Amino acid sequence: MYHAHIIGVAKCGTTTLAEALSKHTDITLAAGKEAHFFDVDEIFAKGYKYYHSAFLTADLFNIDATPAYICQANYLRRLADYYRVHGLRPRIIVLIRNPTERAISHYLDRYRVGQVTEDFFEIAERQIVEGHRDSGAWDQYIGDGEYKRIFEILFSIFEEDDVLVLSNVELRTSMNYCLRAILAFLELPDQSDAMVSMASGNLNISGSPKSLWLARQIAKDSVPKRLLKRTINRHALRKMGTAVNSWNRRPEKAAIAEQISSDPRRTRLDEHYATDVDFVLHKFGKQL
Repeated sequence: MYHAHIIGVAKCGTTTLAEALSKHTDITLAAGKEAHFFDVDEIFAKGYKYYHSAFLTADLFNIDATPAYICQANYLRRLADYYRVHGLRPRIIVLIRNPTERAISHYLDRYRVGQVTEDFFEIAERQIVEGHRDSGAWDQYIGDGEYKRIFEILFSIFEEDDVLVLSNVELRTSMNYCLRAILAFLELPDQSDAMVSMASGNLNISGSPKSLWLARQIAKDSVPKRLLKRTINRHALRKMGTAVNSWNRRPEKAAIAEQISSDPRRTRLDEHYATDVDFVLHKFGKQL
């Protein structure tokens, strides 16, 4: 069994990238795109056999695109142990984006389904002052874009040659380039032209808050869960969860997005992230 993991960063295009990669004849995605195996204790406790059940076949290159894996060193160590136990070379893919834009997108994704109502910049200022913490609620808008801290942790666990970093700008402006880079990294035949022509570019079968909640429900041992498993597969359950959340989406998201983007308080975030943007430029040669 061959594996690669798209471990983040959330709101940088991981779903779009995963959908495009799924068009390769030698690649299959984890059911629902995000397995949430290494970041959810009750799922991780079920063991590797349970994890492997998230993939359709062992004969293809299996990709698990769960952005939460990059959020904690503990998750990354679990992932590194998985590769070591199975004698596999780690193949880690990371997408990054302008951190201020990423933070705003992160907030808006939760705002549209009613998970947050507080002013974005008030939350941002509080998180800047308090520093990063992982509450498990997928609400670290600022910390999840602090790339210098994130990559220092990542490279303390994985070799740099085993990590491929791409930017959201590259993904949006040249999908072919991104796919060719990834396929070369995975040592798979180049089918990038055909993959781009087949990819819709807007599939969103999973979002972290929704897929995480459903993954937790699937992992629980209960009579309803066992009955559901007999009739509905994991992918279908996650799509149902996405549909339910869509009923609560707020139509004014576009207006709020415009207000946030034009708010002068945005400069506070740009200043906070200056070190991270500089780090990415010098480390990876990528302009955010």
